[in-house]
Amino acid sequence: MKKIAIVGWSSTRNKAPYYDDSWEIWILNHRVDLFPRFDLHFELHNTTCYWGEYLNFLINSDKTVVTGIDNRLNKAIIFPKNEIIEKYGDFFTSSMSWMIAYAIELGATDIGLWGVDCIDKEEYTQQRPSIMYLLGIAKGKGINLHFPDNCRLFRKNKLYWNL
Repeated sequence: MKKIAIVGWSSTRNKAPYYDDSWEIWILNHRVDLFPRFDLHFELHNTTCYWGEYLNFLINSDKTVVTGIDNRLNKAIIFPKNEIIEKYGDFFTSSMSWMIAYAIELGATDIGLWGVDCIDKEEYTQQRPSIMYLLGIAKGKGINLHFPDNCRLFRKNKLYWNL
């Protein structure tokens, strides 16, 4: 059983299963200080533009960093971008959607999203459809999906039913 918690930055990140060792915790980008524990760090942006403390963290981290090609990092996994696109199409508008596809590829039995609400900024509302698309693929493959109570990713006004 492989349970993967993908954790973003919104307030529900505090409800992630950090203290349950049955979950792998995946985080992303530069605010590593927000997370009590993580197993895999994703930096899918072009790391050549980073400098200072965050670049030093990426280069010297004892944690594995999933990234594009960057030979400066001690422990890096090169993200299989082309293989993922070939299998799932090119509907990727966020790091989260890439991470969900990667979790599916690694054989996750469970995928949970915490700190991922996609409502605070226009950027995130543009990212929401690809996240929902990949979650639909995961659900169709029989992967168990987990979300915090009141997850705003699934907001709706009412159930549409007009029969």
